[in-house]
Amino acid sequence: MFTVAICDDDKIVLSSIQKCIEEFATENNISISVDLYDSGKKLLESSPKYNVIFLDIILQTENGIDIGTQLRKLNAFTYIIYITNYKQYHETAHNNVHSFAFLTKPISKKIIYKQLNDILIYESQNNDPLYIARFITYEQGLTEFNIDDIYFFEYIKKRYVKICSKSGDYHFNEKIGNIDIDMASYNFFMPHQSFVVNLKYVKDIKNYELLMTNGIRIPLSQKRAVLFKNALNNYLEKMLIL
Repeated sequence: MFTVAICDDDKIVLSSIQKCIEEFATENNISISVDLYDSGKKLLESSPKYNVIFLDIILQTENGIDIGTQLRKLNAFTYIIYITNYKQYHETAHNNVHSFAFLTKPISKKIIYKQLNDILIYESQNNDPLYIARFITYEQGLTEFNIDDIYFFEYIKKRYVKICSKSGDYHFNEKIGNIDIDMASYNFFMPHQSFVVNLKYVKDIKNYELLMTNGIRIPLSQKRAVLFKNALNNYLEKMLIL
């Protein structure tokens, strides 16, 4: 079951987007549940973790950017799609919340379909063989990883590298420089000579330190700071455009 929430204080907008999503589900023969909220407070109070959230920027007494920031803390992997009449919030939504898309009202059925199609494509890639990496680890021998499940690689000592993943930590022998080269096409980047990180899981940058979505802090070297920030911005812009 694919789960979607729509949060807007305009009932016409709520019903319009809901209708588009339900028609998309019917046409594509997939199961999608849709929940409606007229305030960010009610959305935050709801327990379910949604796959997709359509969120208005300006609610009656709330700021959608603030709501999005809180939602991102609860779930780093939700696709947040902003819907608004205020184009000036685009950069803030992009940089602060890492939104998936920023849609200007009125929103057409075609645009809604495109966002949902793109999300389904990204989700399907999680099971694509092209996104599987294999390493001979000390813990399990030949070990397969979904690349999307890897937070980062850390050089420990003398070709001894740690893989920090959703399923735990593993270790294998390789030069960290080779990992940087091999993983570059999968949106990994080296912020420091001892780390190669998955840009998807970079939550914030403060001074010369990265905060990952799993709570780990990783050093950012001064020499690579500009390169890394450019790489992260390019990745986020690509996610918005696709």
